Amino acid sequence: MNYSLIIFTLIFQILAFAAPNCLANYRTKVEFIKFPQDPYMALRSNVSHYWDFALTIKDLAKYKSLYALKGTGIGDFHMLNVGDIELAQARRKVGLVDIDDAGINIPFLIDIARQLVASQLVPRKMDLDSLLDSYFYGLNNTPISSKFIKKIKNKNADDFANLKNKFLAKNTAENKFSQDSGALPIDSAPESVKKTFSDFLPEFEVALKNYDAGIIILDTGYRIKTTGGSKGVPRFLFLVQKSNGEQEIIEFKKLMKSSAEVFATQGSLQERFSKASHYFRPKETTLGLFTLIEKDETAFIARTKNPSFIDFKITKDMSKSDSKDLEDFTNYSFNFYGLSQKEQLTPEQITWLNNNHTELKELLLEFTQKYLKTIYAENSK
Repeated sequence: MNYSLIIFTLIFQILAFAAPNCLANYRTKVEFIKFPQDPYMALRSNVSHYWDFALTIKDLAKYKSLYALKGTGIGDFHMLNVGDIELAQARRKVGLVDIDDAGINIPFLIDIARQLVASQLVPRKMDLDSLLDSYFYGLNNTPISSKFIKKIKNKNADDFANLKNKFLAKNTAENKFSQDSGALPIDSAPESVKKTFSDFLPEFEVALKNYDAGIIILDTGYRIKTTGGSKGVPRFLFLVQKSNGEQEIIEFKKLMKSSAEVFATQGSLQERFSKASHYFRPKETTLGLFTLIEKDETAFIARTKNPSFIDFKITKDMSKSDSKDLEDFTNYSFNFYGLSQKEQLTPEQITWLNNNHTELKELLLEFTQKYLKTIYAENSK
């Protein structure tokens, strides 16, 4: 009797059985930040955890098709990172408003699975099949309608002006940042933050002058968020008056490594910024400053803080009306992703996605449910 062959066969059978179930035994290799009462915030605050989870199953034969197509992706796809972006002549267009975790080596299907997970962590649970159908419509160049987005597109110049005036009234007073703005005086910042501000101030000032030669700086401040995907990232705020007399708040936010670096190398800061802007932001000229400032391998995104009509407060006590609008917008965001992503795909790749539509949907739904179980387990420890 060939005992070696028997032992080898038993080991092979055990491994074959265990592989599809290994997700149940997943243990994070990165820190998990808990929000026991708010699983949606837990998702937002643990982007690296998500990509570590994705890396864990990457080589399992069953899930390989989810990783087949890669390119420039969002990295942290959820409802609050996609919004309305202001264009000329009182127009708005949906695009990526937070490119912090964008990368150039991201598997597209795993990228959208993050938004699938988010759709199950909000008060109104959404139909995953419908969301994926909207994505495939986008891949095939078929836009879908959205009552919520239509309302925004029907806003006029007065609506835009009123929104801006309310935003400035809340965040400023007598040419200074107000308490409601969350901007703290630079003098009160930790020494490391003050040094960064001092080191980059010449670059900040050049960016402002390039934006508007007659710009006047009225006030400065800083913020460091304590929650969400941008937790701990320094950002500097400038209240400015443009040469036409209008005031704006301009933010310089440090661009960190993509959280998807846990999964794979995601390119240089400039590559990530440029490609994410190209694929996921409007092709039209947007209003306000939006550029990248680099020095000594450090970069800041410079952007005008324009208020948004898409401004969901995702909490347990969301109104039914807001929850319904959120569902409508989330559905639209999947279509937006498909429409944006198709630019990176060949006709053959799109055909492959369409031909494997059913199988890919099933795998995405399974991946989503397994990550949901993982995040609930981590969040309750």
